[in-house]
Amino acid sequence: MSLMTWVAGLLLFCLEGYLEGSGWMAQHLPIAAGLFLGAWIWILVLSLLALGAFGMGGNGSLQRALWCYGVFFVASGFGGRH
Repeated sequence: MSLMTWVAGLLLFCLEGYLEGSGWMAQHLPIAAGLFLGAWIWILVLSLLALGAFGMGGNGSLQRALWCYGVFFVASGFGGRH
């Protein structure tokens, strides 16, 4: 997950700093720190949700699939804009 979140984000941040020139990275360092911390929080949340989904009782794969569907798709509907 790190490769998809904070590594990719910091690579884009470094590219922007390279393209903008000197001083840009130093001025916008809180953005990189927030990206890193936010990505680790997101990794933690997804890992705990996955552990919860696969730790549910029984071996029913349909039960787990529906739980994951509810977490990722139904919950994203509540967080979307109207």
